[in-house]
This record gives sequence, structure tokens and C-alpha cells, in this order.
Amino acid sequence: MTADEVRYTDVVCIGAGFAGICVGAQLQRQLGVDSFHIYEREASVGGTWFKNQYPGVMCDVPSIVYSLSFAPRRNWSDLYAPYQEILAYLTDVSRKYDLERRTSLRTQVTAAAWDDERKRWRVTLRNVDSGAEFAHECKLLFTGVGQFGRPRTVEDLGAIGPERFAGPILLSTSWDHSVDLTGKRVVLIGNGCTSCGFLTPWCLVSAACLRTLSILRHGQPNPPSSRRQGREHRATFTKQTLDRTRRTPGAGRHRRVHGTICAVDRAYFP
Repeated sequence: MTADEVRYTDVVCIGAGFAGICVGAQLQRQLGVDSFHIYEREASVGGTWFKNQYPGVMCDVPSIVYSLSFAPRRNWSDLYAPYQEILAYLTDVSRKYDLERRTSLRTQVTAAAWDDERKRWRVTLRNVDSGAEFAHECKLLFTGVGQFGRPRTVEDLGAIGPERFAGPILLSTSWDHSVDLTGKRVVLIGNGCTSCGFLTPWCLVSAACLRTLSILRHGQPNPPSSRRQGREHRATFTKQTLDRTRRTPGAGRHRRVHGTICAVDRAYFP
């Protein structure tokens, strides 16, 4: 498409993570709308589950309830599924609803303006690889941009910057897997779900870190983080729970299944 050409669909969605995939599927399922297009800056669908690939990244809620209501998944391998399974699930949903041909990857939205006279949005886009720009017009613009796509750096936090620290500085959304942490002293900034995943015991054992220091921005640790950091082995769902959710539509949201999950959670993380 040249810079002079303007594409049109009734709907444009920014982002192909959970929100964008859900919008694309539900436009077809609920409204019978086929005139839509999704633009994604990264090289794959999946949103945060494609962007975040740091050691230990996993679902931070029981994975049996972490799926779209119209595309439930019950065969998770772990109580807190790893990112690879969640990314594969989102890819499968995207394919099921034929979203791949309606999705442009490596394409970033740079501007969007409403034309009140024509009652249309004019969206300006840029191909991340070539730098070529083009426009797309639509009646409805949906933004499915998540909160984890643009990480805060150490400079943003006022911490030690690269000019004062000679070692590698890793970000959860652009993890450098070539960096070997064996025998290293590690400083971890933050104590939310990300640090919780990274600090799981098997990560520390595999990295053989000599010392790990968590810098907290608030006065006390985040309760879920401190609870899950004590986990010594992986937990899985019981056969009874999985059988119940497979047999009963919507069982993943039923209070009895929630009760079973909560009981398992309390057993592993008292």
C-alpha cells in the first residue's frame, strides 16, 4: 500500500493481545461484522504474553479461569500456566476466528484524528521495519493497547543508570536471554507479579544467584508476591476439577470450581 492510498473498514482495533483478539472474535460472533482490521506493533499476536518472556513468567491467577468465556480452555498444565501455553492459546483463538488475515503485524499507530464532518477516524500507521507510512479510515476505533507494552526503565524510576552501572540492565519486556546470571548478585526493582515470577525458587536455583535484593517502592511487600515466593514446586489441577470443567459449560466460573481452586491455592500457599 502506498502512502497516497487510504484503506477503509468499519472498525479498526489497535493491538492484538487479549483485548484485540476478543474484539475481532466478538465482532463476528455477536454482531456479524466482518469489516474490521487489527494492527499490532509486535511480530506476533499475544500482547503482553508475547512481549514478556523473562524467566518464570506465568499466569498470576489460577489458569483454569484465565480464558475467554466463548473460547474456554481447561487443559492447562499448571495451576499458574507458563506464558508459552497462554501465548499458544491466544494464537489458537486468533486462528479459529480467522483473525490472521485481518491482522497486520509490525505496524504501529502513530496518530488518530476524528473527522467530524465525515464522521470517520483517520488513523496514521507506520511499518516498523520499512518506516513506510499509510492511512486507514474507520467509523469505530478501538484501542486494545495494554499497560505493559512500554516499560518503565531504571532511568524513569530514578535508580542507577547505565552511566553508573557497568553490568547488564534487563527489562522484563525485552529480556536478554544471552545474559548468564550464574553466580551473579542481582538487584530486582519492584515486588509485583513480575518479580514474583522471577523469584520463584526454581529460577533462583537454575541461576545459582549468590544474592538477590528486591527494592520496594512501597513500605511492605505485595501479599500475592510474598505468598508465591514461598512456592517450592509446581502445582497442578486435580483430575476431579478438570473433569468437572470439561463436562459442565461455564463451570470455570461456577462457585464450586472457584472453591476448589481457592482450596488448592490455600493448600500450596498458606
